[in-house]
Amino acid sequence: MARERYIPRDPTFDQNIVTTAGSLFSSTGAEIQLQLSNNKIDVAYINEVTSSKPTVVVINYSNPWVIDEIDTKNLQTVLATFGTSSDAL
Repeated sequence: MARERYIPRDPTFDQNIVTTAGSLFSSTGAEIQLQLSNNKIDVAYINEVTSSKPTVVVINYSNPWVIDEIDTKNLQTVLATFGTSSDAL
């Protein structure tokens, strides 16, 4: 079952953007899309936020995501997690 993505549009709040891609373990043998934009992530919005204020992007590597679409000019930090909860961060 695909998870719904929650994308708040107010940049004063913490952002929680969730992909709808499944786990690699549930693969059917079809080609795997690892670009964020191919997994319903609004990359333009992420780039808008990172260009407007200091930003830390935290990515849960549930899959081997390719993050080259994220503009890193103004990005302060990228933190890779592996199943870490938001509360733990």
